[in-house]
Amino acid sequence: MAAVQAVGSIVSGIGQHQAAKSQAKADQQNARLAEWQGESEATAIRERARRLSGESRAAIGASGVDISGSFLDALSDSDINAELDAQTAVWNRKVEAGNYRFQARQARAAGQGALIGGFLGAGSQALQGYGNQKVFNAMNTKPGAS
Repeated sequence: MAAVQAVGSIVSGIGQHQAAKSQAKADQQNARLAEWQGESEATAIRERARRLSGESRAAIGASGVDISGSFLDALSDSDINAELDAQTAVWNRKVEAGNYRFQARQARAAGQGALIGGFLGAGSQALQGYGNQKVFNAMNTKPGAS
């Protein structure tokens, strides 16, 4: 019985280890995806800002107003704000990616712990089975028999 329990402990540890490795791999992939999304979002924000700035400049120019002073300041502020939004998108996704990488490290550590625990459990079961067999043999040995 102890042998079956020992094997079960090892199999369980290996299964948990494999599951944790799969989770860590998924978390690493999610981290890469988050960073790519951040870059994509930043590119989209910058592109929208360029289009809006161009449309605004064209509309102002078509109206015959000189693009200087407060108009130019407003356009510059809009461009600056768009760049800050783009950088914020990248930063937010980098933070998200960092969280995924942390989860991957945790999953790998849990997997290693499960694997080690499985082998330690197997050793414990084997020792317990050996001890139980010794006690059983001692109890069933007739006094004076060698």
